[in-house]
Amino acid sequence: MTATTPSRTDIFCRVVDNFGDAGVCWRLAQRFAALGIAPRLIIDRVDVLAKIAADVNPTAKCQTALGVEVVDWDAFAAAGEADGFAPAPLVIETFGCRLPEAYEGAMASSAETGQAPFWINLDYLSAEDWVETCHDVWGLHPTLGIRKLWFFPSFTDRTGGVMVEDDYAARRAAFEAGNGREKLLRSLNADPVLPAFFVFCYPVNDLDALARMLKNSPLRRNVLLAPGEAGDRLEAMLSDEKHLIVRRTPFVPQPQFDEILWSADAGVVRGEDSFVRAQLAALPFLWATYPTEDLAHRIKLNAWLEKRAADERARTANALWVEDAADDAVMSAWLAAADAGALNDDARRWAGRLIGRGDLARHIVARVLQG
Repeated sequence: MTATTPSRTDIFCRVVDNFGDAGVCWRLAQRFAALGIAPRLIIDRVDVLAKIAADVNPTAKCQTALGVEVVDWDAFAAAGEADGFAPAPLVIETFGCRLPEAYEGAMASSAETGQAPFWINLDYLSAEDWVETCHDVWGLHPTLGIRKLWFFPSFTDRTGGVMVEDDYAARRAAFEAGNGREKLLRSLNADPVLPAFFVFCYPVNDLDALARMLKNSPLRRNVLLAPGEAGDRLEAMLSDEKHLIVRRTPFVPQPQFDEILWSADAGVVRGEDSFVRAQLAALPFLWATYPTEDLAHRIKLNAWLEKRAADERARTANALWVEDAADDAVMSAWLAAADAGALNDDARRWAGRLIGRGDLARHIVARVLQG
């Protein structure tokens, strides 16, 4: 096994969860680049990645952007089939996406010469208790005899943690010192004197309940709506409310997304990457999960709420809203608590705990060095 810091890494990503999968993989690639490990991101939806990574050309088959080599999956597989693969010392398979068979074969051939890559399956984020028992567990390829390590991001010391850039705190301090919130809100034609509520959710979420919560609040505020169908529909629902300044945010690169979260006083976020960034930002928020037939989203939500939500108002409002059993009084109580700043201390404590556990990418490197 590798006993030194790998010089290169191949990260494989198939986009299933829209921007979430691409966002996590792009952030991971940039974290490795910052740590001096040359990343190659092999992704099947470069066009999706380009929405949140402005330097990425959505039609290019192979390119380098912000220190990351970005390669279209099909083009990568075809080139490898023709010319052979040279696996990186560190191979990251994200979310069980499976690798091209010929690439796995090349890894097996490398193992025969004593140069086996360190192969990790980076799984989805979850706060469920079973994650601790499955994290850092080796599995064996059924036919090739090469090993793969299961690695789970999560919120406890017995997991891989979450991604936190080394300069995160410094960037936020500089943003605040430079009146970043005022500048950002003015750029959206919003009022920086008023509180801001940010919304990034799915169109299948209970938009009616969310709209009622904002309408029923007497507080004058900015409502910042992310791009997409949910934002389109909420804009139509809220545009006639005189006490609400409804504005649309554009697609932005990940560092600017952090700035939107830093500028908000409360909100709604969805997916994995945005979910983590809202927690790091110490933002009081509702987590908009995507409903599935097996109700896995409810299990994930409840597991996170058990670990996260110290305030009963936050726990109840989020649970009822995702269960499509929203209670207007409960939702309004949560928003009023957020407006009063009653949720801020707990949000800051939780953010401090996540940051204190260390960065996921650094934990991966440390595990590679362990062998």
